[in-house]
Amino acid sequence: MKNYKDKAFSLVEISIVLVIIGLLAAGVTVGHKLIDQAREKSIIQKAESYRTAVAQFKLTYNTLPGDMKDASSYWSACTDESGNTCNGDNDGRIESTGDVSKEGYRAWQHLRLAKIIKGNFTGLGTSSVIGTNVPRTSFNGLCFNFHYWGANGSRNGVALGGINDTCTVQAVTAQTAYNIDLKADDGDGFKGEINSNIAPCAPLGVYNLDATGTPCYMHFSTIN
Repeated sequence: MKNYKDKAFSLVEISIVLVIIGLLAAGVTVGHKLIDQAREKSIIQKAESYRTAVAQFKLTYNTLPGDMKDASSYWSACTDESGNTCNGDNDGRIESTGDVSKEGYRAWQHLRLAKIIKGNFTGLGTSSVIGTNVPRTSFNGLCFNFHYWGANGSRNGVALGGINDTCTVQAVTAQTAYNIDLKADDGDGFKGEINSNIAPCAPLGVYNLDATGTPCYMHFSTIN
């Protein structure tokens, strides 16, 4: 009978293996955190760039993209499927629902036609299509879209997540929403320039970090 005694692992060898496994696990955790931080940073940078784009558009045309009442006089080719012009209703709101041309989609088109942002946004559609009528984000399945938020002082902004017709019903975790809000604003889901849906994400403005899933839609205010 063969003697397998010499082939058994010693306590030292087992300890070394466990240490290596621990280091690998820690490396994976750190890697995920770095990826999450990079995504959050990208969201903040993109939102700020769109805020700047809206301000530049208003400075140039004295109106808001999407809401511009005489856009077709500047860009005659921007019509929708039914032949309606790309004009907005000039009520000071970039609305994502309730109008024929959907100003939320037209806003991206107006910014592109004004050569303020890059892309080839059509301004058309009844739902969001990433890369076609809305821009993509660093989170798979989520886009940015313009949205007029009636809460907290009523303000225009870009939304991240499933508000109205924005991409899908997916959103981000409460922890991610809080991280973004804290880094770029005040960490309060109701106050400041970055807000989130009140419940179940941030009831009374306090982010529910114990919330499961991805319940948080975010709103980044732009110039009115």
